[in-house]
Amino acid sequence: MTTVTALADEYWTSLRQHDPYYAVLAGEAPGSIEPAGESFAVVRSAEASGLLGRLRATVVAPGEEDLAAVLESLLLRDAAWAEQLWHVHPAAPYQAMGLVTTAQQVIAPQPDRERLTREFAELIRSIAALVAQQRARGIVLPRPAVAGARATWTGLRTQLPELLRDDDLRYACEEVLGEIDASAAEAGDKVGLANLPGGEQVYRALVRQETTLDVEPEELHRLGLEECASLSERMAEIRSRLGGPAGEEEARDWIRAQPHLYADSPDAVAATYRRHIARIEPRIGSLFRVLPRAGHDVRRADPSVEAGMTFGYYQPPTSSEPGLYRFNGSGLGTRSQLTAAALILHELIPGHHFHLARQNENAALHPLQRYALGLGAFNEGWGEYASGLGWELGAYADDWDAYGRLSHERFTAQRLVVDTALNLGWWDLDRAREFMRANTLEDDGQIATEVVRYSTDLPAQALAYRAGYLAFQRMRESAREADVRDVHEAMIGPGAAPLDRVRQRVDEIAQ
Repeated sequence: MTTVTALADEYWTSLRQHDPYYAVLAGEAPGSIEPAGESFAVVRSAEASGLLGRLRATVVAPGEEDLAAVLESLLLRDAAWAEQLWHVHPAAPYQAMGLVTTAQQVIAPQPDRERLTREFAELIRSIAALVAQQRARGIVLPRPAVAGARATWTGLRTQLPELLRDDDLRYACEEVLGEIDASAAEAGDKVGLANLPGGEQVYRALVRQETTLDVEPEELHRLGLEECASLSERMAEIRSRLGGPAGEEEARDWIRAQPHLYADSPDAVAATYRRHIARIEPRIGSLFRVLPRAGHDVRRADPSVEAGMTFGYYQPPTSSEPGLYRFNGSGLGTRSQLTAAALILHELIPGHHFHLARQNENAALHPLQRYALGLGAFNEGWGEYASGLGWELGAYADDWDAYGRLSHERFTAQRLVVDTALNLGWWDLDRAREFMRANTLEDDGQIATEVVRYSTDLPAQALAYRAGYLAFQRMRESAREADVRDVHEAMIGPGAAPLDRVRQRVDEIAQ
């Protein structure tokens, strides 16, 4: 009889065959780099649909519940690929970011780099062809997204040939740039999926896919408005205690003018993060029974990649290195440390390091679970929930740190409002930018980038942060009679999963 594990093995084998990134992740030599386009998407969607049908006909054995939930979530995502192909802009900046990762981690270290580089160039050309095919269907990058896409591919035109020492990559990138320019001539100002044929239906599916919850965008929009209003009130109270202005616009300038919120060197940034970690470490045991075996620390990112980073990233531990938060050490004169406490709790402990390091250390987990593929709502939701635990761990005893945490919460809450309003066609960009300016501390340039990200690059993806946080909060509240350490173990001990499945694990603790 077919088991869930056997189906998961079959899917994992397929992933490694179709995408060399997963082969490298598994410690294997990468196979072929397949092109983008309709034929590839149709094959992958059909394969996923077939596996999904077999999974749903399979009896889930005791102990396979988490794996079954993870596999179903991944197959649902892949099964929708062919339909979503015509609603995703492949030349948009966030869609293109993975190309650098492929060049650095998949191709550059390999003995058969020349073959992989040739296939990589064909992948880029297939992106240009897909942009042309979309244009033939009347689907083009909106005008507000064109400049960002052009800047991204202009950078790739230089960066990729330098990484892989192959000028053909430059010519391939120029083909994409040519298609972006051709699309720009036909571009309009409207953004959001609702402006594409069938776009609203696709967006509603993406909301469920990205949040792993049975939720409608209207509900998330309403929650976002409520959250932003509540958080703004709490922030105003703290500003009053700090002697700051009552108005949001004045507060923005006042906060930027606080010299103590800026570090004068990368070493000072690292010291700030370590100070926040040291403050909570003695209390971690009150909330967690099991800790990762791997240690944790902070370190500056490679300066050569900092230009393309806003903050930094979590780097999982290796046999010789602890789990690291690699921070952006550039532009410190304009990079406020207001949210440093909230950020390091999200990225390191008890956030990403706790769940990702433990998954990596758990050899009993299937690779689909160990690598937490496609489970952004769990990963980012846990990071946000873990950052919120700072209230209990003493991380936000200082009003400035508390204000930083609340401002970060509000930033993720406004995404529930803006992402849904843009993609359902309720708001235009001007109204979205106005709302973001009233509910974030971001400058106008970052706001302009964010609204395009929500409406064009990655619709619904940004919902995962606050929606995931709220889901974890509700789980905690539903199990308030249980030992919180048991609740947290139920949340992260068995590994990442769709949030509805995590709720079932917590419910078992609460009973």
